[in-house]
This record gives sequence, C-alpha cells and structure tokens, in this order.
Amino acid sequence: MQSKVQLTYVDNMHCETSLPGGLGQLPIDPAFRCGQPGQGPCPLDLLALAQGSCMAMMMSKAAKERGLDVRGNVSGSPFHPRHHHH
Repeated sequence: MQSKVQLTYVDNMHCETSLPGGLGQLPIDPAFRCGQPGQGPCPLDLLALAQGSCMAMMMSKAAKERGLDVRGNVSGSPFHPRHHHH
C-alpha cells in the first residue's frame, strides 16, 4: 500500500504537512536552528530520523531472523555544513 503525503509551503521557510493515514499534521520549520522560535522540527532532523528509523527496522528484521535482540537507543546529530562550527 502506497502512502500519500501532502506539503504546503507557507512562507519564510515554514511548511505545513499532512501525514498519511490520517495521523495528523506536522509543521516543518528550521527557524529554531537559526536562533528563532520554530513551530516544528527542521527538515534535516526529520531526514535523519527517517534514515535512522529505516536502518533500525532493517537491522531488527535481520537480527530477528538470527534470534538476536537489537532494542535500544541511538542518538546523534545531523550534520549540515552551513550550521557546522569548528
């Protein structure tokens, strides 16, 4: 089953999205990364979460086939050259 998402660019780096399956809406707003109050997560953070979730699910599937348990927490921070400070 293919899911459908809807995104509306509002203005000033702010988007409104509708999640598939009637799960609600999610504002996307990178303003907090620029020192301003944001209304939702940054797209880069969402990308990192999506990639990490996919990897964890695939690892879990492979581990389950081998009788292993890979439950646990992983953390990190997405890198973006524009926001990286040495």
